[in-house]
Amino acid sequence: MALDNRKGSRRRSGIALLVIMMLLSMVLAACTDSEDKPANGKVKLTWMVWGSTETVEKATESLFKAYPEMKDKVEIEGLVGGAGDPDVAKKLRLALAANEDMPDIVMLNRTQLTEFAEAGILEDLTDVMKPVQGNLTQAAIELASYKNKFVTFPYEVKTKVWFYRKDMFDEAGIDPSKVKNIDDLIAAGKKLREKFPNSYIWNLGKQIAGYDLGMIVSGNGAKFTDDKGEYVIASDPGVRKAFEMFKQLKDSGVTVDINDFTPDWEKAFANGTIASSLISNWFKNFLPKYAPDQAGKWATAEWPILADADGGSEAGGSIFVIPAKGKHKKEAKEVLSKLLLTKQGALALNEIRSITPILKDALQDPQITQPHKFFGATLPQTEAKALEKVKVFSFSPAADLERSTMNEALSKYLTGGGTLDQILKQAETDLKNQVGNPYKKK
Repeated sequence: MALDNRKGSRRRSGIALLVIMMLLSMVLAACTDSEDKPANGKVKLTWMVWGSTETVEKATESLFKAYPEMKDKVEIEGLVGGAGDPDVAKKLRLALAANEDMPDIVMLNRTQLTEFAEAGILEDLTDVMKPVQGNLTQAAIELASYKNKFVTFPYEVKTKVWFYRKDMFDEAGIDPSKVKNIDDLIAAGKKLREKFPNSYIWNLGKQIAGYDLGMIVSGNGAKFTDDKGEYVIASDPGVRKAFEMFKQLKDSGVTVDINDFTPDWEKAFANGTIASSLISNWFKNFLPKYAPDQAGKWATAEWPILADADGGSEAGGSIFVIPAKGKHKKEAKEVLSKLLLTKQGALALNEIRSITPILKDALQDPQITQPHKFFGATLPQTEAKALEKVKVFSFSPAADLERSTMNEALSKYLTGGGTLDQILKQAETDLKNQVGNPYKKK
């Protein structure tokens, strides 16, 4: 009888302990939920971008416009990772190294995808991308996939667009459609200066813009490494042609020495000093701010073939990734799927942010094909043609360092800092010393 009592007592103690553990688990779960959800019960998503939180704010506005019911499900907080995409990538590396909480969504350029995809820290998005693959443009598929797996949501395919002052070009007798190569571009630049002595066909500052070289080497087959991961910068013909082309252009006198994204740059568009720019399609969101009284005076055309670059892109494009260690992957997928992978969301994003859709059906919508209020009918036509020629550079896991090294080398060459052979060889040596083989895990 006493033995039975002891057994019963142990049984009751075990049950009590189990109950306590269950209650503790429920309390901890409730605490976790309270940390992840605001008092209103919505899931709070953190979204890291560069520059400013405007990207997140406009995306959220677009999402809620297209899907009002999402207002009751999610609350979105924008985080700024730095001035540009390399800063965001650096933040992500530091967070991974310190095992810190990950943002739910991170904005990168295609430039950095190889590094993080090779590291295996990105969420597999095949379940949401595969069903719409047939409706994605080929450029979007290139941005979204890595080694036959979908790991990104393409946000903005960065096509190459030539923006020019149509009124000034008309007066100078310049037809952009007849500008086919570097010699034609220089001739057009000289013709422009004959009519408008204080105007230039492009700007190339002492610190060349980070995207200028990329828009050439992405289109002419250039590589920084060979198939084995060995640096071949000094011997690659595409790299050499790109450097030579920029030098020829700068020495011709048709470009002005003004750095991109400076106050002088903005003023130069407004006062006619810069009468055209060979740049990316995202510039359509900046020029109307710089020269708001010039609507109707600007138009767009396809890039000429420079340094054998027929097509290409600026960093491929910007992308959104979901870290595999993120807390709210399901909700992040839903937000980005509705915003970018549905016609309804894509058109709302275009209306509010002027982001060209990545979906074929959305691209055919009258909202997209109608004339642009600032650039007229030429912009949608130019973007459509450029989209067919998008090419993505073969970025390595060390792409950010390679880009900065090569841009410094190009700036040095354009300012007389050495011969082309010396500068390319030095850039190759620097990357070999600092990186080694970018594809070999350290």
